[in-house]
Amino acid sequence: MPQYNFYIDEELKQRVEKTLIDSGISGKPKFLDDMVRVYQTYLTSKSDIEINMTTYQNTNQESKEVIQKAFTHILTTLDYNFSTLQQEKIYIEKEKNELNTQKEEVGEEIQKVKLKAYEEIKELNSKYELEKKSFIEENKKLLQENKEIKELLKKNQEELGSMTSIANQTSNIIQENKELRDTYSNLEDKYNNKLDLLQSSYDKLQKIISKKEQELFEVTHVYTVCKE
Repeated sequence: MPQYNFYIDEELKQRVEKTLIDSGISGKPKFLDDMVRVYQTYLTSKSDIEINMTTYQNTNQESKEVIQKAFTHILTTLDYNFSTLQQEKIYIEKEKNELNTQKEEVGEEIQKVKLKAYEEIKELNSKYELEKKSFIEENKKLLQENKEIKELLKKNQEELGSMTSIANQTSNIIQENKELRDTYSNLEDKYNNKLDLLQSSYDKLQKIISKKEQELFEVTHVYTVCKE
């Protein structure tokens, strides 16, 4: 962007002010008329008509040169500043048009984004409703399953109590069977011992009987022989 860089320097300003002061018109807007009056006052106040004009002429010439230079500089500055202002206005108008174009483009983009966001929100709401419905159904299903699990747990606990009782009874029966087996084993040992004793006694008795039969045979034979 153009910047104002054409200005009256302080030295030139001081020279203009000094020239105006030397001319006797400092601070007065219509300095040309005032300068004329200064000339007239200066001329009429002197009794000697033949005054030295050299000093006044030099001052007057310098004043005209400085003022002319100052006004030339000021006019040039005004022209430059006006031209700069025009360029700046053109630049601002261009920027404004570009901004308006960008604004319209951004507005269109915003509308597109809004429309897309609206569609996405609509889709999300629809999806949310479906998920909500599915969640409710799933929750009902879970509640029903939870109820069934509680009932099954209660039933299992009852069966477990019954099974515990059966297990205790079975344990008692097993213990009794063990005791009976131990008792049977003891009885079997005793029976086997008695059987062994009986067998031994039987064997001894058979020997005795055999011996007695032999003796009887011998006696009978002797008796028969003797009888004959």
